[in-house]
Amino acid sequence: MQAEGKRRGKAGTTKAPLTTEKDGPPPMTDLGNAERMVTQHGEKLLFCTTSRTWLIWDGRRWQEDKHEHAKRLAHETARSILKQEAANASDQTSRDAWIDWQRKSEAANSTDSMLKQVLPYLSVSVEEFDTDPWLLNVLNGTLDLRTGDLRAHRREDRIQKLVPVAYDPDAEAPLWGQFLYRIFDGNLAMIEYVQRAVGYTLTGDTSAQCLFFMHGVGKNGKSTFAETIMSLLGDYAQKAPTEMLMRKITGQNNVPNDIARLKGARMAITSETDEGGRFSEARVKDLVGGDTLTARFLHREFFDFKPTHKLWIYGNFKPVASANDFGFWRRVHLLPFDVIIPEPERIPNFAEKLKPQFPGILAWAVRGCRAWIDRGQRLDPPDTITAAVEEYRGDMDRLKNFFAECCHVLPGVEMQARVLYEGYVAWCERNHERAMSNTAFGRELTARGFVGLQRSNATYRQGIRLREE
Repeated sequence: MQAEGKRRGKAGTTKAPLTTEKDGPPPMTDLGNAERMVTQHGEKLLFCTTSRTWLIWDGRRWQEDKHEHAKRLAHETARSILKQEAANASDQTSRDAWIDWQRKSEAANSTDSMLKQVLPYLSVSVEEFDTDPWLLNVLNGTLDLRTGDLRAHRREDRIQKLVPVAYDPDAEAPLWGQFLYRIFDGNLAMIEYVQRAVGYTLTGDTSAQCLFFMHGVGKNGKSTFAETIMSLLGDYAQKAPTEMLMRKITGQNNVPNDIARLKGARMAITSETDEGGRFSEARVKDLVGGDTLTARFLHREFFDFKPTHKLWIYGNFKPVASANDFGFWRRVHLLPFDVIIPEPERIPNFAEKLKPQFPGILAWAVRGCRAWIDRGQRLDPPDTITAAVEEYRGDMDRLKNFFAECCHVLPGVEMQARVLYEGYVAWCERNHERAMSNTAFGRELTARGFVGLQRSNATYRQGIRLREE
C-alpha cells in the first residue's frame, strides 16, 4: 500500500497512505476495506472537502459524482473480497472467515463506513483544481496555450473543466468569419481585437483586469456572439447573475455563492442589464482585479481562490457608474454593436448553425491567444473601443452640463458651497433634471479637485464659482 500511494502521487491520495502487515491482505475491518478500496479505485476517485462531493476521473477530467459512482465502487470493493481473499485462502477455516466478512461488508452500514474511512486518504480541496492558467482541457487532449502543444489528458493536472470540442489547429470556420465581418461592419481592427480578447479569455490569466461590455440596442448579433463563445467554452464558461455586479438591494442574491461558482472558470458572463441599473464599482473592481477572492458554496465553509475568469456583459442598456472613478473606467472595454441586422438578413437559429464550426472557432480563438501573447500579453483595444468608453463615461457625468452652462472653473476663484448647491438645484429645475443631494454634490466636487475650505462657519469651494447672471 505504501508503494501504491507513492506511485499515485498527486493524482491519488493526498495524505499519508495506509499501511498494513507486510505481504498480508488488509484486515477484516472497515479500515481494511478502506485500504482495499484505495488500492483498487484510488486512481479514479477523490473527495472534495470544500463542496463535500465525490469526484470521478472520467478519462478527461475530474467530474462531480452526481450518480453515486463512489458508492458503486464501494460495492465492487466488497464483492472483490470473495474473488481475491476467499479464493486465495490457504485453508477452509480462513476461506469461511473471508466469505463471512465479505457478506458483512456488503451491508449498507459497512459500505457507508468504508466510504467514511477512506476520506482521509482521498481528500482534496477545491483550491487544488484548475490551477494552471495555461492549460485548456479539450475533447482530444489538454492544450498548452503557451506553446500550442496538445498532449494526453492527465489525472495529475487536476482539471475539472472541459471544452466540449476537439482541437484541430487547421480547422476553419468561414461562417463565423462572415458573421464577425457583418456585425462589426468590416472593421478589421475591431475584429482582430475581439479575437485577442476571446483568446485571452481562454487562459486563466487575469492581468488585463478588464470588463468586456458588449452594448447595442438589439438585433445586432451580440447575443449570438456571446452564446457561441459560452457554448464553445463549455465548463469553462459560467453564467453569472447581473445583480452580482450591481448596487446591492437589501436581501438580494447570495454573492459568496455566486462567486464560488467562478472558481476555475475562464469566462463569467452576464446578460440583459436593466435600464436604470447602477454598477457596484467596488465589486466590479474586485471581480476583475486579480486579487484572491473569498467565497463559499451554499451551507459550506468559506474558501479562497485565485480568480481565472474574465468578466463579459452584454445588454441593451448602460448601467450607471460614477464618472470620476478612474479605477473603474480603466477596466471597462466597451464593445459597440452598432450594426442593426435588417429583417431580410436575419437567419433563425443562427447560433445553432455555427455549432458545426466549433472546431474552427476554437482554432480561431487559440490563434487570438497567440496574438495576445505575441503583443506582450496586451489587448491593445482599438480607437473604436476607447472612444466608446469615453462617450459612456461622459454620459455618466451628471455635472458636466451644469459646469459648462453655469460655472467658471478658474484658479484662484472660490464660492460658498451652499450657494453653489443652490445654483445647481436651480439649474436642475430649469432643465427638468433630478438633483442629487447636497452630500452627493459635495462628493462630486471633491472628486473633481474643488477643495473645500472652512471659513467663518461656512464651507467654500476653491477653483469654481457661478457665472454672474
